[in-house]
Amino acid sequence: MIQETFNADGTGSERRFRLDDGATQIFNETVTNFTWSAKSSGVISLKVDGEEADVQFFITDSGDALRLTLPSGDQLILGRIN
Repeated sequence: MIQETFNADGTGSERRFRLDDGATQIFNETVTNFTWSAKSSGVISLKVDGEEADVQFFITDSGDALRLTLPSGDQLILGRIN
């Protein structure tokens, strides 16, 4: 699983972990901190470990999902956790 957190102060984190079916214990957890800022309409700037990249974003009309398009062309589609 991947959990992305974007805080209003421009900080954030990406948490990657494995949670086996029916299990409550998290395995192989890594957390990477980053900073972010709005760059232009539909683009944010992400800075991770001293490297900075522009990432395109799109929020669905319902506000339930966020699509990030990385400079490589790879896309991450993230859903809201209630």
